[in-house]
Amino acid sequence: MRVNLFFEKKIALSTLLLFFSGFSALIYQVIWQRILSQEIGIDSLAMAITVAVFMTGLGFGSIVGGIASKRLKKNIFFVYGIVEIIIGIFGFLSESIIRNANQIASTIFIPNPLSDFIINLILLFLPVFLMGFTTPLIIDLLKKNKDGIGRLIGIFYGINIFGAALGSIITGLFLIEFLGLKKSIYFAATVNIFLGALSLLLRHLFEKEINKVDFSSLRLPIIPKRYLIAALIFGFSTLSLQMILFRIIVYIYLPLPILFPIILTVFLIFMAFGELISGLICDKMDQKNIQNFGFILLFLIIVAFVISLKNPVNDMYSDNYFNDFLESMKYICLLMIPVIFFSGFFPLLVKLITVEIKDVGENFGFILGLSTIGNILGVFVTQFLLFEIVGTWGTLILIIIFVLIGCILLNDNAFQYFSSIKSLDDFKKEILLKPYTGFTMGILIIFIFTLPYNFYHQSFGNTKPIHSIEGKSGVITVIPHPLNPKSFMQFLSSRATSGRGNLIEPYRMDIWNLSGLMALDEEYRPKKIAQIGIGEGLFHFASKELPNIEQVDVVEISSEMIKAWEKLSKPKSVADSFRHEKINLHIMDGRRFIRRAISDGEKYDLVQIGVSSPFVNGASNLYTKEMFEMIKKVLKPNGYMVLICYTPLASTALESFKNVFWMGQKGKQWIFATDKEFDDYPENLEVKMKPWLAKLFTANTARDMNMENLNEFKQNLPLEYEGFKVEFFDQEWLKTNFPTNLDDKLIYEYNVFMKNRDFLKNNLIFYQIDYKTSKTINVKVRNE
Repeated sequence: MRVNLFFEKKIALSTLLLFFSGFSALIYQVIWQRILSQEIGIDSLAMAITVAVFMTGLGFGSIVGGIASKRLKKNIFFVYGIVEIIIGIFGFLSESIIRNANQIASTIFIPNPLSDFIINLILLFLPVFLMGFTTPLIIDLLKKNKDGIGRLIGIFYGINIFGAALGSIITGLFLIEFLGLKKSIYFAATVNIFLGALSLLLRHLFEKEINKVDFSSLRLPIIPKRYLIAALIFGFSTLSLQMILFRIIVYIYLPLPILFPIILTVFLIFMAFGELISGLICDKMDQKNIQNFGFILLFLIIVAFVISLKNPVNDMYSDNYFNDFLESMKYICLLMIPVIFFSGFFPLLVKLITVEIKDVGENFGFILGLSTIGNILGVFVTQFLLFEIVGTWGTLILIIIFVLIGCILLNDNAFQYFSSIKSLDDFKKEILLKPYTGFTMGILIIFIFTLPYNFYHQSFGNTKPIHSIEGKSGVITVIPHPLNPKSFMQFLSSRATSGRGNLIEPYRMDIWNLSGLMALDEEYRPKKIAQIGIGEGLFHFASKELPNIEQVDVVEISSEMIKAWEKLSKPKSVADSFRHEKINLHIMDGRRFIRRAISDGEKYDLVQIGVSSPFVNGASNLYTKEMFEMIKKVLKPNGYMVLICYTPLASTALESFKNVFWMGQKGKQWIFATDKEFDDYPENLEVKMKPWLAKLFTANTARDMNMENLNEFKQNLPLEYEGFKVEFFDQEWLKTNFPTNLDDKLIYEYNVFMKNRDFLKNNLIFYQIDYKTSKTINVKVRNE
């Protein structure tokens, strides 16, 4: 009776520790991913690096924790408590550590995924290692008998994963919205310290009941090599699968702020469910049937993919993700069904290798460690290599083949299969004619022919896409422009317009009001400008024609966007424009570029940010007060920052600049921010343009902008040009109605979608002005 009571207490405390340690770990992962998306750039790469860092730390931590579980015994709760407190202390410091270290590194190293991974692995290895270290300790405490190993892993590791899933969704939907990034981390750190204190306070209840410490020599468990290789393969395939599913779901539903934690939550819940079911089934089987059960899991994986991918993109997609949240979740869950069966391999392996019950914690930790090392390879090889070489579906085929090899390795005579295959006849005999392998390979061949290879071309109704380009940062789909398909094409990233290319000679070369700005400000003749985000790709193309321009730095984070623009834009002079002597192309995050410019002492007359969706996940790092402060440091005195026409951006810009105004001609407005004073302008201003500037201001084609014929142009009759409007914001009204977007409080991402989705939408103005102003200048432009 006393033993049962003791065991129940131990189960209750262990369950609590497992659940909340997983809960806090995923708060860290979601928040650290958001911070890294601000510091290193595009969200999918930040996600991959965060996952890789977590898997590395968890993997090695699990191996060491598994070994330690047999030696600590009655000190397990004491060690667990100390470890949780250390994690919590680091949590309180982590936001500053991650930001400062990445900011310093960005000025030293040329940005690339490998350096980003190494730097952040060094920063985060200790706390993540300790997170991985603790789980095998608790799992080992809960062991009872060998026959219940599958149930043990399925239930209690599932509880840890379920806590992680809850931490992910709560962070994505609520914590960031209401607490901001920093306070959300503080919350997670407080949970860790509470768990540590609880473990230390209650450890005396168990010390006398647990066996004495075993100080036997350290050793790794003796496990057949085929199981070790299988663990690496299954780990690789599971995280490769996560990368594939993330890419597909982001493509369908756009990179919304809450999409990453939702994907992670569903992935983890399905993972926990799959491990539970597989563990319970394996407990009912003998060794041979468990080995063959791997083939059944693979067959179910293939069937699940066929079912989940049979729906066309148009059926799954909704223009309003939030209004159709339940419908969207249905399809996200449908796409995640294969995760259930992928997860079944972990308890299967632990069950196969565990001969004695005393080894369960050690074996759990070792297999989890090997699996997570495979996870690391899965993240990097998939995200940075396979997607670019073989695309989404080629990668999926490869991981299914890898899993098949892993299933063969589970069998006792697996190496004989491979060593005896020396001819096609041997392959037929040893592989194809075996019941499980032959049947599975047949299903695999059918699967290859049923994959939706036109998946990225399905979602545009009657519009037939021109091209698709896959790479490490995402998928670019090129479609004809819906309003003028013979003249333009649209570049879509995650089904959202990210740029435009020309099929004819570019026109309306007003350089996005840069020529109008020079008309308004006679002293302003820019020499050096920077453009963040290529957009239509015409800003640099036109700017290089200005006689005063000496250098244009173009910054674009997506190499796929550049490839599409160069490959498909016409005429050749447009496609080749990045190779012009005045143009410097930088494939990197805009925020990193500005930070490097500060470090190098660069100064610009104008910095323009053309990223048109400040509310998507990972993009708002370009529109925060912190970013604007950095831009101000690289601007020359009286220089200009130029933003897309969302009124709320002006409110944040006013935190750094003295004046913010709209300026535009024929509905093409942009927001300009500067420290230059404009108090002396009358309400109606007549500007006499220099002939060359007048020509630029009204040029219809790039050919019209040619600077070689200026003397001939001066001989033409004087022409009258259409004017433009400059409207200054009422600053008090602006600050009252629109809050400031900060790195910590991402108003443009979270407030917009969780509370007021029209916050930005109703202020996206191209053809009418919809805000209060204190001053309007109508500029009449005449030829000199």
